[in-house]
Amino acid sequence: MARPYEVVIVHEGLAGFADEVKEAVIGSTEKILSESGAIDFREVNSCDYLCEIKDQRHVVVLYLGSKAGSASQMVNSILHTALENSISVLPVVRKSDPGSVTEKLPKSVEFLNAVDWEEDHVQTLATLRQMLGLDEKERKVFISYCRAETREVADQLYDALSRRNFEVFVDRFSLLPGADFPKKLDQELADKAFVILLESPGVRKSRRIEHEISYALSHHISILPVAMPGVDSESFPYVAEAFRLPLCSTDLAGDKLTDESLERILGEVELRHARALRRRREQLLGSLRAKLVKDGGCCRPVEDWAVVASVPRGGHSVFSLTPRRPSPGDLYHLHQIHSKASRDAGGNLKAALVHASEDIDVAQESLLDWIREGKGLDILLLPDFNLS
Repeated sequence: MARPYEVVIVHEGLAGFADEVKEAVIGSTEKILSESGAIDFREVNSCDYLCEIKDQRHVVVLYLGSKAGSASQMVNSILHTALENSISVLPVVRKSDPGSVTEKLPKSVEFLNAVDWEEDHVQTLATLRQMLGLDEKERKVFISYCRAETREVADQLYDALSRRNFEVFVDRFSLLPGADFPKKLDQELADKAFVILLESPGVRKSRRIEHEISYALSHHISILPVAMPGVDSESFPYVAEAFRLPLCSTDLAGDKLTDESLERILGEVELRHARALRRRREQLLGSLRAKLVKDGGCCRPVEDWAVVASVPRGGHSVFSLTPRRPSPGDLYHLHQIHSKASRDAGGNLKAALVHASEDIDVAQESLLDWIREGKGLDILLLPDFNLS
């Protein structure tokens, strides 16, 4: 039986590099999936296999760049075939290998943005996981902190995560003057669905932070507590000690994180965010299926995080879900699934985007209503969902 995710590796004489990448990919994906053997690796030396898998999903061609690979007619032909068959290609290079980045890319992929394995292999792995569909393409985090004590660390994380293509909420950067502060915090928490808490002595005295953590816990939003040096973790009983990331005095240089400790935290955020959002989707999908069965329906998967369900009184409906508050992108994804499912069924099915967030601002709700108008797409809150 084929595994659900496949990485096709293409290179010229870089077997050792290929083994290193395989090991790193396996390690990072097992931490997210909590299972082994989910990814197949295949090294190819012809175009035949790519033509066989052109209609499969969750496939990425990983090109390990070199001057020899760039000059290889076989490598160039394989990469050209992949792109012709709409298979994603990720070029990965090493700056220590001879030649510039341009010299390591064949003409068929010279327009693609390459990533440097040695410069940031954590980010390279995150990019590969996103292309495979293992990681969220929209990555959003909420930073909860005490301004008087950890402002510099929050600023560091805001800048570093933004450079890694995260959308980051930090109150002093992200809130406009005159905004309804408590209401906006709830809306942002619902949208981000992942919280980094900088634990410092003042956190326990802050009603705002107490509310943020209570909201996160009650809405099943994952929290990554980063404990500042000298903080007694027993004062923060809301999370198991095993999930806490403690810092010591050597992790700070003045009021800021050292480069090494910043990279360590960023690596943890990359993996824990991917794992938390995937598990959140799994939980929501399980709840949706349970409700469908309870209401007399039965369902089958049609896409990642989407199902087609039979309705007791006849007909079928398509359901997609989101772990955050609904967005225009979620509706577009549902529209694509709905169109294909309707074509396959030979009729226009009903469709709904299911979510678990009660906190959607009026402007966002109006935009979503405008987008779905006339398209037969509903937006349903999971706790209120039923087929009747």
